[in-house]
Amino acid sequence: MDDKYQDQQKIPSQSMDLLRRVKGRVITKFIKKLKWEPDDFLKTFGLTENQIFEYGYGALFIELDAEMVIGLSCISKKISVSVFSADAGQVEEELVAPAWINCSDKKYSKACWANVIGKRIDSLGIIKLHDSNYEGDDGLYERGIVFILNSGNFVFTHALADAGPMDTVVMEFDELKPDIVKGMSIIMV
Repeated sequence: MDDKYQDQQKIPSQSMDLLRRVKGRVITKFIKKLKWEPDDFLKTFGLTENQIFEYGYGALFIELDAEMVIGLSCISKKISVSVFSADAGQVEEELVAPAWINCSDKKYSKACWANVIGKRIDSLGIIKLHDSNYEGDDGLYERGIVFILNSGNFVFTHALADAGPMDTVVMEFDELKPDIVKGMSIIMV
């Protein structure tokens, strides 16, 4: 997570106003800022090159209508994803750094992720999951956000994937394991 945004991180239920402003907007950029260089993920987790965008640990930045940017990351101590408003200027300036992966990157991303560009976010849902392995407030953790687009969907999750470092992952909803889907609830925004 960028230190610049550390203080802005909130779990999704604490960011409902921000999430509501996302609805109805069109995705114009979809990029991930990795914590490590791509080669480090390849060596450490045995990922293929085109899995880096999905499974590489780092924050996801979504530019909407070329004017608003939201960031998604995680708050590990809360076993939850986080959402924050990001600075479009910083994202644009730093996009050339090797740890920034664009969804349309032909080497480190799958072609399906480039298809989210130009799609409208029709609705969002917060994935809550009870996990008895962790002690917490009520045992419910906000482990992901579902983005329902005018054509398709995707999920940003924390520790719900089978591959990679499993920390912050962007994936299609139907890639979630059935036992996870059975144990979760989705709170629509």
